[in-house]
Amino acid sequence: MGRLLQRATMVPAVTFAVATLAVVCSGCAPARPAGAAGSPVNPQEGRNGALLAQLAAHCIFNDPDGRTSLTKHDWVRALGESRDPVAYNTLATLLVHKDYVYLRDAAAEAVARIDDPRVYPLLEHAIADGRIRMAKGIYAMGLHQGSYYGGEQATRFILRQLKESPDGEVRLAAARFAGIVVPRREPTAAALTQAADGDASMQVRVVAASRLLCWGHRQYVPFLRQAQADRNPWVRTLLVLYAPVQEETMPIFLALLADEDEQVAAATWEQLEKMIGNEETARSFVTLPPSRAGREAMVEKYRAAWEAYRASGRGE
Repeated sequence: MGRLLQRATMVPAVTFAVATLAVVCSGCAPARPAGAAGSPVNPQEGRNGALLAQLAAHCIFNDPDGRTSLTKHDWVRALGESRDPVAYNTLATLLVHKDYVYLRDAAAEAVARIDDPRVYPLLEHAIADGRIRMAKGIYAMGLHQGSYYGGEQATRFILRQLKESPDGEVRLAAARFAGIVVPRREPTAAALTQAADGDASMQVRVVAASRLLCWGHRQYVPFLRQAQADRNPWVRTLLVLYAPVQEETMPIFLALLADEDEQVAAATWEQLEKMIGNEETARSFVTLPPSRAGREAMVEKYRAAWEAYRASGRGE
């Protein structure tokens, strides 16, 4: 895993410029009823999106990588960040074009960010005919959950895979995205409960139980304490990533801070820093003490930090 979920590489300045242009051109989604779910309507709607889409399409389809300082992946990401329906045609073409198979995953992620009624059917068909892997498709559906057009359908798709897929990797991806946008709805809670109570994969059970604990289902605390001792370090890592930092789980985090696996300890440290420490520090590449004894010495620091956090009223 390298350093767990180690921050995506630093973005080159020129790529940052494209992302900035994408933001400027954002907000051109079709109008929706006032107060409806999804991204708000931008008063700049429609002014610049076509320019970005045309420029990106030219560089993707006509210029080989290397002729400009931006790669085709950079342009695909910029189209996704624009969240502009004008970019739909270019991204839809990439999902089906035989010469751009290597861009399909990036195109699926990018088009999923667009709030447009054509997006959900496109993703569903691309998954069904194998143009994108199911696990990657669930990631795209997870991004699409927050949209006004297709968001509910994307959620139902994810829950169906969580309950029915024979592939543990697919069910794990579904558990990770279930309910992140529309929590507390009965179908989502029911699907997560089914997974937490009886899935064949311990990884899926840990993520589902952690999601439910975030919603107040405290009956899963004993199970998560047992998962803390699981021999598979990836199970322990998922526990750290998805379980909420609260009174009942703090002993788990303190124990895993001194875990014999350095990746698990690093993940725990990062989560604790985000929650009760310094988020700027958590985003930096700080090296943990190399020995387990050194990591154990950090436990008291975080125990005291947690007490201070609770005393401030934020940890209730």
